[in-house]
Amino acid sequence: MNKSLKTAIMLLASVFMVCIMIQAEPETVQAKGLGYTVYDFSGISIPAGQTQQFAVDATMLTAMLSRNADGTYAVDATGSFIGDDAKIAYFVAMLAARYDTPGVAVIDQDTEKAYIKKLISSGAVDSAHKPVFKPAGTGAAVQAVTAAIPGATYIDVNLTDQRLCYFVNGQAFLISDIVTGNVSLGHDTPVGTYAVYAKQTDRTLKGNDYEAFVKYWMPFYKSYGIHDASWRGRFGGTIYKNSGSHGCVNMPGSNAEQLFNTVNVGTPVLVHY
Repeated sequence: MNKSLKTAIMLLASVFMVCIMIQAEPETVQAKGLGYTVYDFSGISIPAGQTQQFAVDATMLTAMLSRNADGTYAVDATGSFIGDDAKIAYFVAMLAARYDTPGVAVIDQDTEKAYIKKLISSGAVDSAHKPVFKPAGTGAAVQAVTAAIPGATYIDVNLTDQRLCYFVNGQAFLISDIVTGNVSLGHDTPVGTYAVYAKQTDRTLKGNDYEAFVKYWMPFYKSYGIHDASWRGRFGGTIYKNSGSHGCVNMPGSNAEQLFNTVNVGTPVLVHY
């Protein structure tokens, strides 16, 4: 996205929010239990000049409510508010215009739209929401960097050897035993060429059948990432075949910390057998 287009989106989205909030009735809505959220970008590489936290209070959420033909706020059968898809989309587009890093990582707008709509419906309070990012434009950039592997800086994840090696300018900087996706359950870590698209600390990873707190989170493809795994006593070997992860790359805490403190967002990640 070029700079002028990004600026235009931010301006239009901001004007939209201001105009719609003039019509808001926050006192009435708050009385009915509308919540709020705070987007927490700490530990994530974001554009210079943007704040680590972005509060979305009841007034802003009110601006995203759906209205009936008579102007009253729409509610579902349970009495919960209903979010207006178009208004929510405008808000998320504004957020993305502020916090996306083109070519590296962008906010997953579909995920965040669903999050805001659920927040409105539930009336929940979320004081530290970590937004979901996804890689952007990594294909050509990663291939260009890794074309000269002998002198490249990248992370090599060897699924056969269950070993991660972080190369800096062609020299091995960190080598660590790992545990990757559980093969017996079909949770294989995806093979391919990716890139670290964010860095986050103190993240709770959630799935359909698990919830795990990690100190160091380095996602490289969709919800797959490299992180510490304090619940594991051993790494390496054949653990991954029957007791592996849900697809992420698990590392000992000290190694994960060292990698987190030295690797940059945008660093290529090669996953292979």
